[in-house]
Amino acid sequence: MGIDSVALLVRWLLDPSSRDFDLDDLVVVTAMTGDEHDYTREQMEEYVLPLMREHGVRYVQISRTGQRKSSGYTVLSDSRTTETMVMRGPWWLSFELRTGATMPSIRRQRRWCSERAKGDPLDWWVNDNLLPGYTHVVGFAAEELDRADRDTHARRSKAAAGTTVPCRVEYPLLAWGMDRAACAAYLKDVFKIDFRRSCCTFCPFQATAGSRVELLARWTEYPEACADTLELEYTALAVNPRCGAFGSGETAIDLARRHSLSGLGLARERLARVEVWDVLSVRRVFDQADQPAARERHGDLSKSRNPVPART
Repeated sequence: MGIDSVALLVRWLLDPSSRDFDLDDLVVVTAMTGDEHDYTREQMEEYVLPLMREHGVRYVQISRTGQRKSSGYTVLSDSRTTETMVMRGPWWLSFELRTGATMPSIRRQRRWCSERAKGDPLDWWVNDNLLPGYTHVVGFAAEELDRADRDTHARRSKAAAGTTVPCRVEYPLLAWGMDRAACAAYLKDVFKIDFRRSCCTFCPFQATAGSRVELLARWTEYPEACADTLELEYTALAVNPRCGAFGSGETAIDLARRHSLSGLGLARERLARVEVWDVLSVRRVFDQADQPAARERHGDLSKSRNPVPART
């Protein structure tokens, strides 16, 4: 549903010379995180779904069913005449974050949250519905070569392990040399609007230096989305003071205070209505073989029956 993927899809629909297959053979699948901005639904329903219906494209919307892999996935919609986006299924990514008192990780620039909320259910659906040798396509933009390389490696590794259906892998935007700016310009030319970024309200990757102005504009326009992030982060920081929304010690609450965002007041109101609280004793356990630096900071725990509480 993002700028890059939509640009790829729209070009395929409007420019037959850009593809080597019939649209009857195209299946578009979206895995819902449950926490997207509502404007994503609005722009999909107003601009993209009508085009997909016009060309009879099969569109499948799915969601992870629960925390455990054994829960599998739920099909929210499967049609060639889709009129409505089903943005939330039985499981939302924020359920996992709230239960675990954490925020999405940006460690090594890996999108671990996307792998659980999107990658896993997509793989499960593919295994159940597509034949070996299908063509796997993702809308990675031209500047996302590293993500495409990781995805290619993952496809091959999973196929070799027998956990996914073997497939061909293609990334058309890379082949066309279309970066994010080119995709955005293409969609504006087609739809006459600035297509907006698709992401969860609390996505840590939306706060990079180049995206900060856009993030503040979204949180100003949608204070409920800002409050979602602040509420999740409040719980995460209570358990781990280094677990800010944007990594490296940077917190959403500092950002909201600095710019006097109205979402801060909404978050305070939500927390004031909470009737049940837990008091936890948080303990950290370090693997001394793998983390010598941690051993130096915290001492030798091997002689102690219990790990030393780092924060209560």
